[in-house]
Amino acid sequence: MPIDSLLPIQNLVCDGMTESVPLLGSLASVDDSDIGRVRTVVIRQFDPQQMTISISADVRSAKVAHLARRPMAEVCLWFSESRIALRMLATWKIFRGDSQDAQHNERLQRFWEAHSAASKTLFLGPAPGDRCTPTVIDEIPVRFPATFAEIAGHIEEIDALEIRRGRHLRWHHTRQSQATWESTELNP
Repeated sequence: MPIDSLLPIQNLVCDGMTESVPLLGSLASVDDSDIGRVRTVVIRQFDPQQMTISISADVRSAKVAHLARRPMAEVCLWFSESRIALRMLATWKIFRGDSQDAQHNERLQRFWEAHSAASKTLFLGPAPGDRCTPTVIDEIPVRFPATFAEIAGHIEEIDALEIRRGRHLRWHHTRQSQATWESTELNP
């Protein structure tokens, strides 16, 4: 699969967004002590026209605090069948469940409704990273809870690496404007 332009990369990510198997990535951020932190995340949405990617998060999680402090961070995706790795630098915006903005809340409600019941229960118990406390959830709310957030990343750069037998390929794509990207081949 070519990685020398944006369209095949957009198609690769779109094709990876299936109902049966989640698209997993690694999100890197920096904590308050300037230590890099990486965690596995589920890519919930990808908008190829806007070049945005969305994940869900608990507002009490460390990643929300990290991205609120430093909103520029990378997410890395690995596509084993095509042997392609994508490092996507994005500016992240947090849509929190405790907002008073009506449009913001409509967006968040649609995002909440796209989650499975099992995913929704993650936002109804103790905070992520707390000592494990078994929690019984009797009913999943129809409306998103205040602990729920969408983290949307506006992709600024993509470093694409195709691992081939013989010769690896690497291309760097940089956003020039909302619809224009510059692509450069790099040494792998």
